[in-house]
Amino acid sequence: MKSKTSFFNLGLFKSNLKRYWPLWTAHFALWFFMLPIIVLMSHEYTELASNRAVILLSGYSSEFAVIFAFCMAVLSAMAMYSFMYTSRGSGLIASLPVSREAVFGSAYLAGLLPVIASNLIIALLTLVFSLGRQSDPAMVLKAAAIWFTVYSIEYILFYSIAALTAMVTGNIIAMPVLYIIFNFFFVGMEFIIRLFLSIFVWGLPDSVSYMSLTPLSPVLYLATLKFMPLKYEETVSINGMLNNYVDKASVSFQDWHILLIYLAVAIVLTAAALLLFRKHKMESAGDVVSVSWMRPVFKYGLTVCAALCGGMLLFAIFYYESYQRSAPLAVIIMILCMAVGALVGYFGSEMLLKKSFHVFKSGWKGYIITALVCAVFVVCCSFDVLGIGKTVPNPDKVESINVLGEDYSVDISDPDMVSKFIDVHRNIVNDRDKYTGFNENNCSEDVLFRYSMKDGSQLERRYYIADDKNFKDYKSIIYSPEFQLQLFTTSIPVDIQHCEGAYFYAYTATPDGYTDTVENLDLTPEQAVDFYENALLTDIRNGKKVVGVGNDDSSVFASLEIYLTESKIGIDADSTSLYVRINDDCENCIQWIKDNLGVDLKAMGTEAP
Repeated sequence: MKSKTSFFNLGLFKSNLKRYWPLWTAHFALWFFMLPIIVLMSHEYTELASNRAVILLSGYSSEFAVIFAFCMAVLSAMAMYSFMYTSRGSGLIASLPVSREAVFGSAYLAGLLPVIASNLIIALLTLVFSLGRQSDPAMVLKAAAIWFTVYSIEYILFYSIAALTAMVTGNIIAMPVLYIIFNFFFVGMEFIIRLFLSIFVWGLPDSVSYMSLTPLSPVLYLATLKFMPLKYEETVSINGMLNNYVDKASVSFQDWHILLIYLAVAIVLTAAALLLFRKHKMESAGDVVSVSWMRPVFKYGLTVCAALCGGMLLFAIFYYESYQRSAPLAVIIMILCMAVGALVGYFGSEMLLKKSFHVFKSGWKGYIITALVCAVFVVCCSFDVLGIGKTVPNPDKVESINVLGEDYSVDISDPDMVSKFIDVHRNIVNDRDKYTGFNENNCSEDVLFRYSMKDGSQLERRYYIADDKNFKDYKSIIYSPEFQLQLFTTSIPVDIQHCEGAYFYAYTATPDGYTDTVENLDLTPEQAVDFYENALLTDIRNGKKVVGVGNDDSSVFASLEIYLTESKIGIDADSTSLYVRINDDCENCIQWIKDNLGVDLKAMGTEAP
């Protein structure tokens, strides 16, 4: 009878638990003091300890849990598979009458189950310690269940990544390095390539405002984009002072589908790790890369990364301040810088793989080919062979456009206005030859187009142009009443109920080019609302140029800022602000300030710097 393959060995499992109990104890102790103990201590200050638990579980279900799961996973994997990194440990495991599947499964579960078990205990203790006379056990139970599920799935994901990384290498020092590279590789390479392209490709911005490959780096995606699941609001006041804890809390989580996708990825990565371990050569202990077919991937991957990162670094050191896009000298210097970076990466990887410094006698053919590929890449970028800088989106595929100015950022989704921006964009592209050689140091104006497409992607272009018809057309849209009404329409209504405060400032220019504040006044909520409704909106509807400072010969340089907050009180209340830059074209605003604040901006003779 054919025997079944076993994926678990109780002896190995217990051995790992006994050997590495300090790791699990430290994990439990940290969470124990950060959740149950703090909740228990809150009984000394308030009877609403259950709400304190909700606040803590909310915070620890987001950024902190991701970072802690990321670190704990690699420590667990390093401990569970440490036998692979020494000849003695590998030989001992190989001599045991235990299948490879059982060795892998026992080690995997020994690193997984103690953490999951401690998570469950922490969640239950948090619930128990939150009980009091005014506690809401159902609310805390739901919050604790969310925390337990989110954190546990995050740990499973990172632990599976760490287990796969452990199978690739036979060196305990290389293992955490490869683990970090695995988690940040895609975002890191996208960032470097975007910066690289921005040097030579006309139209690409000099900074990176978004990353399309962030989901492939889960430690960043989970920590910064999606996970703020617990929402609560504070409505209690005691003796006129806000209570530090919430009275009513709603516990919800909206991104379960993201977690389920990552859980499926974790299962696939675990299966891949098992397949690699079944073929793992125990004699490869000490090798940086223990899988033979991955050695060329590591070698040329490190070479390309070194060429891009090292080339960018050297270029920034020797030529960054004086480059011009597509200038022949800039292209030559970048090719040389990338060649140096590729040299370091190529032979550095050879040293790591062969564990020897004697690698320069052979292998030059591969390096030369890599350097030539880098040179072709730079030349293609300089000529923009893919037409990236000339790309103008189809209006039917644009969801919205973000318009960014010195003091404002607004998303426009009105189809007619989006089409107007796209028309200006197209005209700039058609006049490209007129703007050759322009950069941030010698242009008259710069125009930024940041589109959100209906398919979820983004398109961002920045052009350095002259103060010509294209720029005037762009400004005419900015100064149009339709745009300004959207700009000064906030998510929170501008009324007395939501106005938290308002402040007026007036400046005057000094001989050295700076400004002095000559007026600094507080407004009442009634004054702020009156200014907004009867001065600002009136100027906008009359076609006045409210956005910006105005003309260079403006005789007025002042601003007024209104702070708004939601009617609900508390640390989780939504808030926003409305910033108005007043210039000499704002007739009603200037008159309102004179009538209500007693400040005559025209008579002051203030001047924009």
